Amino acid sequence: MRLFIFLCTSAALFALATCGVAHLQPDITERRSTQWQRMQTGRAYSEFLRGRYAALTNDPVQAASFYAAAAKSEPFDKDLLERATFTSLIAADVSTAIETARNAPEEARKDTALPMLVLAVDALAKGRASQAASLLEQDTKSQFNNLIAHSLRAWAIYDTKNLKAGLAELDKASADFSLIAGLSGVTKGMIELHAGEQSAALATFETMWDEGFRLASTTEMQARLMAAAGRRDEAIALLNTFGKSIGQNAAIEATRRMLESGKPVPMVPFSIHQGSAISVYTAAAALAAQTESDLAGVYFALALHLDNDLHVARTLWADALDDVGRREEAIDMLEAVPESSVFYSTARGQLAWALRREGLNEEALQTASEALETTADRNLKIQLGDLFRSLGDLEQADRVFTEIINTDNAANIKDWRLYYARGAVREQSDDWDNAEPDLLTALDLAPRQPTLLNYLGYSWIDRGMRLEESLEMIQTAVSLRPNAGFIIDSLGWAYYRLGQYDEAALHLERAVSLSPGDATLNDHLGDAFWQVGRQTEARFQWQRVLRIDPEYEEAETVKSKLEKGLATEPGNELQTTTR
Repeated sequence: MRLFIFLCTSAALFALATCGVAHLQPDITERRSTQWQRMQTGRAYSEFLRGRYAALTNDPVQAASFYAAAAKSEPFDKDLLERATFTSLIAADVSTAIETARNAPEEARKDTALPMLVLAVDALAKGRASQAASLLEQDTKSQFNNLIAHSLRAWAIYDTKNLKAGLAELDKASADFSLIAGLSGVTKGMIELHAGEQSAALATFETMWDEGFRLASTTEMQARLMAAAGRRDEAIALLNTFGKSIGQNAAIEATRRMLESGKPVPMVPFSIHQGSAISVYTAAAALAAQTESDLAGVYFALALHLDNDLHVARTLWADALDDVGRREEAIDMLEAVPESSVFYSTARGQLAWALRREGLNEEALQTASEALETTADRNLKIQLGDLFRSLGDLEQADRVFTEIINTDNAANIKDWRLYYARGAVREQSDDWDNAEPDLLTALDLAPRQPTLLNYLGYSWIDRGMRLEESLEMIQTAVSLRPNAGFIIDSLGWAYYRLGQYDEAALHLERAVSLSPGDATLNDHLGDAFWQVGRQTEARFQWQRVLRIDPEYEEAETVKSKLEKGLATEPGNELQTTTR
């Protein structure tokens, strides 16, 4: 960055100056000024390094603090200004981002992307549309930031001038950024809706839908507009299609239930800054869907600064935080979603999983139970059922899956995932008589699902049942998922149970190479090694099992094998392992 170049250059110039003009005595004020500048530059570099270390160790709060301090010491460094603003937003500290951008000299802010965007967002949030429009006049080198800037400028121009002028700004954005021009359609429809042009807004949203740009926020508004136009049945069909093809969304589901009940479904009024928040949120959601980082948090932070009640942004931001290991922040984010929000149940379901991954199992169970009582969201119920299963509450998991299956049957819906999930729960509960019919029903509905083929095949093999048929099923699963360690393990185990130990060892070695940290796979490989006479390697694998997972459910059996070896007849010593 330029700060580092400046430090090196300053050092070189200082050395030359002391060699060439050592006999001169500078004015005391000038000397003190130079010393102060060097001290400030050194401090900035120190803060930069500390911020860099904090960022590398996934501590954005500390990184934001250090980068902000560095930017304050070197106010004309544009790279530092951008970095300080960025990390403050990543850390959800919008106030520091605003302060950093506001305190920077105008010369430093010129041509920067995020600092200008932050100040414009703050101006819009405070109702200063004219100021926001002025701040957003310049283009930057960031196409993504420019897209958001054009959308916000359209809102600002609409607010200060008129609808025609605002939409003209969007036309310019579409022409300039053809790859992501579709996102500007959200802003166009929202501005038209705010201006009272419901027919125009409906036409915009319908065009977006027809062109495959299908967002929950615009689809919900489209359905409400269709209902207002006397097209209630079409609106219900639209929302049903969204649920089946895109996925469940709390706001979509709430609107669908209102439409189906026959209740009035009015348009919800919104302000300029709330509409602007939707524009920023839409871009952030698109970014989050395409990245595996918390980068989208920068824009979720800006959207929430515009509208603190945009709780759907919190749910998506929490997902991104959880994915990158910032789980405590994800939990805080989800706990901030109030009970009054339509996204409350969604947030509680996410929170339960976050607590589970954090090892807070009791809290996870309690949160999941609370979420189950407040939700009618089918997908969320499925997630909660799976959570109960993962926490060992198999009875509750069975009840949840059974309830969903019964509701589906009444609606003539057959979903293999539900039968598979309930069958797995019953198999883990040692209720094979009821588990097997569920797994067979799932297989009838989805005969080429590799995970299902593997689970049923492995379950039969582990019980010594239908071995040849199981082998064929698992071979099919391997052909569909050739690099899945747990499926290849099942194939090796099938050969083991058939007494074909050389073939078993071959496949089990490959399974462990694909999933080296799985205790069960290493345990199976040890058994196969023993049967083919590789006893030293077998003991190594069993020792490895205890190192990988000291609390492995078959740890005592493994210790016994280390002490006494393995019986030569397969079956007597074998464990039943949950898949």
